[in-house]
Amino acid sequence: MFPEHKLSSAIMNRIEIIRDGLANKTTINIILQGRLWQVEYLVIPAMSEEGNKLPPIFNYPGGMTHFLPCIEPFLFLDRRSIHISPLGYGNSSDIPGWFFRNEPYHGAKVALQVLKSLGEEDIIVYGHSNASSIVLQTAIWANEYGIKIREIYLVNPLGLRKIPVAWAALAFPVSGTLSRALSWRHESPFDFLKEYYRAPKHSFSFWKIWYELRKSSEGRLPDMFKKMQGLGLKIPVTIIQGDWDWASFHAPWSRSNWEILQENISPGLLGMQYLSGLHNVTLGKDSEYLARVMERSL
Repeated sequence: MFPEHKLSSAIMNRIEIIRDGLANKTTINIILQGRLWQVEYLVIPAMSEEGNKLPPIFNYPGGMTHFLPCIEPFLFLDRRSIHISPLGYGNSSDIPGWFFRNEPYHGAKVALQVLKSLGEEDIIVYGHSNASSIVLQTAIWANEYGIKIREIYLVNPLGLRKIPVAWAALAFPVSGTLSRALSWRHESPFDFLKEYYRAPKHSFSFWKIWYELRKSSEGRLPDMFKKMQGLGLKIPVTIIQGDWDWASFHAPWSRSNWEILQENISPGLLGMQYLSGLHNVTLGKDSEYLARVMERSL
């Protein structure tokens, strides 16, 4: 009945450090469509002085997600990381449904305003799953905000190929549930922080769900990579791919994710790391493994 794999004292100490940040709901003001909105954010400090000297990582959460279920891998990384809760999720300000219809990349504008307000000018950006298109758009617009994107990390990215909407709608909840179920013998940082998890306070929104499903089912990333090339953005892109990622499955006669990436990212800028785990490798026991894979490539 009890976990066989316990978290180390160093990780437990780090969990204690960030509890205050979660409890106090730190927010920052940004402007979209001429209106002021509040965005909840969290900064996780590095574990050592050496880690503090390394470039920080900015994490934009995956689809339909408050940031707390997305921070587990970063608790195992020895470097400073910044996390936001997208508008309309968690305790960040609610936004009207038309934002999701007419502003598909408003998350990138939010991310860049937060980074600008925090004084971050040189940063690594990270996105898991449905955050991939937002992270790439953040890189495309970064120069306009005076921010240099040093590297891009995409974990099990969605948007490399078209995926049936029904498949995405089914796979999202199943993958997350399985990821947690397979971790029942492992202590998770989430277990000690869930008392601070604030379920989204916002009302049900058809447009919000449709927005996330469209992001996951449309193959947007190849065009975004081409746009980066056209702008002369020579930013290294590392893809971390799980061996049981439902979004990577393809027919034998169609191109693999790796082939799509090679066709759309300049030679010398593409890196690939593989790991064991399902699509939701940010959860449960897989999160520590993901952190180790990232440490090797950062």
